Amino acid sequence: MLNAAWAITDPGNKRDNNEDSFYFNEACGVFLVADGVGGGDDGELASKMIAEGLEEAAESLAAFAATADPINDSKHREAVFAKLLDTIQEINRAVYEAGREVDTYTPMASTCDAVLVTGAAAFIAHVGDSRVYLIRENEIYRITEDHTFAEELKAQNIVNEKMLAKYEHVLSRSIGGKPNVEIDSIFIDLQDGDRLFLCSDGITDYLNGPEIGEFCAALDEEFLLQKLVETAKDRGGADNLTGLLVRVQDDEQSRDTIRDMPRFDTMRQADLLGKVSVFRGLDIRQILKVMRIIGQETYGKGDVIFSKGDILDSLYIVADGEVELHVGSRKVGAVGEGNHFGELALVTDDSTTFSARCKTDVRLLTISESRFRQIVSSESEIGARLLWNLLKYSAREISRLSLELGRKK
Repeated sequence: MLNAAWAITDPGNKRDNNEDSFYFNEACGVFLVADGVGGGDDGELASKMIAEGLEEAAESLAAFAATADPINDSKHREAVFAKLLDTIQEINRAVYEAGREVDTYTPMASTCDAVLVTGAAAFIAHVGDSRVYLIRENEIYRITEDHTFAEELKAQNIVNEKMLAKYEHVLSRSIGGKPNVEIDSIFIDLQDGDRLFLCSDGITDYLNGPEIGEFCAALDEEFLLQKLVETAKDRGGADNLTGLLVRVQDDEQSRDTIRDMPRFDTMRQADLLGKVSVFRGLDIRQILKVMRIIGQETYGKGDVIFSKGDILDSLYIVADGEVELHVGSRKVGAVGEGNHFGELALVTDDSTTFSARCKTDVRLLTISESRFRQIVSSESEIGARLLWNLLKYSAREISRLSLELGRKK
């Protein structure tokens, strides 16, 4: 992919200094927006340290990411995430230590939205309440969730308006707030013409996602950012405002690669997973977090996916086509688009009592047992929902089988 980027920052209507920072390197595919916390020099220094740290790491991140294809190679995808997240953790520790030198009791802190684009893949590392949006074919998708105490109260179904207003801008996570920080990691595969919009809350306090999408559809990149900042300032502009827009476009090499490989892009996968019982109750941003552990497999008509007696280690979700399930020579079921099988492999290591064969050409999304454990342990809210859904599904299956056995007697 060829990347083009535009950025703007403004102190706003009520502040003399600007605590926001941005950085972009189109050749390396590295982009950042950081919003310093504290209303003084400390926040400005924190965001500046993040930008400088990412600039220092940009060439190394880009070179490593380019050594393999993260879309089709899930191991490489995880390795790129590990390198990116390690980089952000190192920056976090540096900001934390610098803050301790300035003030032992009040941390020096900042938000951080760092994006690494390699080929047709985007890796996002997110901390705080700055945001990343994906604009695709005049549709806008909010990719990140705010790390504020107000959002945590909402998650607990506490909707007291005074409390929510009080904690709306109080961060529950930040760069520099603690020696180690929990970082949201989100993977998206990109299409020709996609745009990524990174911004501080100085913009999103006054413009919601649909409004940003309308401006993106109506204006060229050169005028878009200035219009967003002007509009936010006209509506109050109480905070610093920063926006960074990235446009991705196929070059000849990436276009050939994309044409030759099977594509089932992230947003289509997310839409499909939202309809699957195991993922019921997760919103789009939570599903996108799960997407980093999703693999893809393709099979031809008549191919055997696994046979009776095999030890399964994955949940299979049918994205395209139809799979027949057999016990011996007897067909016992068929699984079509949006349905799944092999779910008990996520919690047991027993051998399977049936085989799976492709009735048509088939594309499967897969979650291995090891990666399932990874998301359950690293994302407690998402993990609890997945385990609960899996338990309910298993209970329904046990009940169904009990009824069948009862009828046979």
